[in-house]
Amino acid sequence: MRLRWGLVGVGRLANEWIAPAIKASNSGQLIACADILIERTKHFASAHGVERVYDSYEELVKDPDVDAVYVATPNSLHYSVVMAAANARKHVLCQKPMALTVGEAEEMIAACLAAGVTLRIGLQLRFQKVLQAVADQVRKGCIGSVREVTVQRYAPMDETKASDWRYELASAGAGALADVGVHAVDFVQWIVNDQIMRVFAFAYPNRASGRPDETTTLLMEFASGCQATIRCSREMPLGANDLQIFGTGGMLITGSLRWVNTHHLTLRTPNECKEQEYPADNLYLREVEAFAEALAGKWTPSASGEDGLRLVRVTEALIRSLETGSAIPVES
Repeated sequence: MRLRWGLVGVGRLANEWIAPAIKASNSGQLIACADILIERTKHFASAHGVERVYDSYEELVKDPDVDAVYVATPNSLHYSVVMAAANARKHVLCQKPMALTVGEAEEMIAACLAAGVTLRIGLQLRFQKVLQAVADQVRKGCIGSVREVTVQRYAPMDETKASDWRYELASAGAGALADVGVHAVDFVQWIVNDQIMRVFAFAYPNRASGRPDETTTLLMEFASGCQATIRCSREMPLGANDLQIFGTGGMLITGSLRWVNTHHLTLRTPNECKEQEYPADNLYLREVEAFAEALAGKWTPSASGEDGLRLVRVTEALIRSLETGSAIPVES
């Protein structure tokens, strides 16, 4: 039987990516949707052929035919929706960032565990074939011990189209850091396969301004001594959007990881230089299919609740660094 999805939050992401991905999947169908703006929800339902419309997530999770809930609300609402879904014994796929605080993330994990339901976090870049190839080559030791990682991740945002909540710290938690930075932090930590121990961050505008960050530079130190620099922005229109990893035996360099049909990866060592190409997949589709695979007991690279919690710990430390101008240890 196909997995029956209920979608909470019908904004731009849901319209352009999530609903089409569920509809295109072989494993699922979108049967219900909910949002506090009922007219927008009705329009969404009509556009995507969704039969059941609710004006609250509390009502949607009560639907006995809904098997799993996709949470695509503003960041500050993730906790409430996930808790309600868990209490209704629904499986959950929650958009990143998982939560705004470590305490919320811990409660979300505990609630899903107690209910016996699966919790996954929407960090879909883990399904990018070129990043999976990078992770595989790093773990095989193709470039020796990793010492340095550099990432650039840009996602220019049109303020006339973006949701207002993304520009409020109370609802978003952060700006570019929450929108694109957390993706890069997650896949770097996943590729290096090590724990981030200490962080330092810069941002424009400064956190003291009360406005969300539009451009940030994130510095991270891993337990192994590896160092990472992530530059992310949602205000600059152009960027390399690439990944570079340097080790004691060589280096791995990608081409642009955004807005291209083919991804390029170069492995360079003192003795060889290899170049490979990988197709750019629909990552939301892969994420939805992987969720069904996880429910069937198969391993997937999907981010678990524990992965999401680790990311929240790092994000809290990065925000603290923005607030204090100091290097901050990451809570273990």
